[in-house]
Amino acid sequence: MSLKSDTAAALVEKLQYWINSPIMTTPMFKSSVLTVLLALLAGAASAETRYITDQLEVTMRSGQSTRNAIVRMLRSGAAVEVLETDAEAGYTKVRVSGGTEGWVLTRFLVSQPVARDRLPQVQQEVSTLREQLAALRDTASAAAGENSDLIAERDQFRSDYERTARELEELRVKASNVLQVDQQNQRLNTRVDSLQSEVDRLSMENDDLSSKRTLEWFVVGASVLFVGVLLGLILPRLRMRRRSGWGDL
Repeated sequence: MSLKSDTAAALVEKLQYWINSPIMTTPMFKSSVLTVLLALLAGAASAETRYITDQLEVTMRSGQSTRNAIVRMLRSGAAVEVLETDAEAGYTKVRVSGGTEGWVLTRFLVSQPVARDRLPQVQQEVSTLREQLAALRDTASAAAGENSDLIAERDQFRSDYERTARELEELRVKASNVLQVDQQNQRLNTRVDSLQSEVDRLSMENDDLSSKRTLEWFVVGASVLFVGVLLGLILPRLRMRRRSGWGDL
């Protein structure tokens, strides 16, 4: 809109210069110039953008020249079968779907369908890709959530591992202490066995000593008894002899 205004202002300025010049001071000329100016301004104000249509048609002729008759008009995007190509003349012989044959300019032939015919397919592919992208985003979001869960689970496993490692170290210390206690217990058991052997030996010696003392006392008692018996037998006889001796006196 500003470009149109600048153009109109420039035209007005130039026309005013020519109108005010000494050569063009007649009323009729000024009126004509104003009419032209108004027409130009109206044309500038009503200008709008247009586009060239892509609905084109290519002539298929009976020969390799514009002088040959037109056999058919081919719409852009129509599929044709290539029969022969003349690179020097720039024409290609083709056959259409109905079986009609003719020559067309080679520069109008392309190896892929035109953009207008491919547009629905491209739009469908874009729609499919958008759906896939949305699905991938959902998958990525779900994967991010699962990743967070896995990180939390990993941290929990790490905490459990560290706690288990500490407990294992404590068990190793306790096991070492238990081993020391067991070794000490074995030494004490060995000492007890040695002392028990010594006690058994002393008991045997004591028993032997007791047996000897008993035997000695038995011998002493037997000796005393024997002496007593002997005295019991001898003393009465001695008394009888003394009496008989005294009787003889």
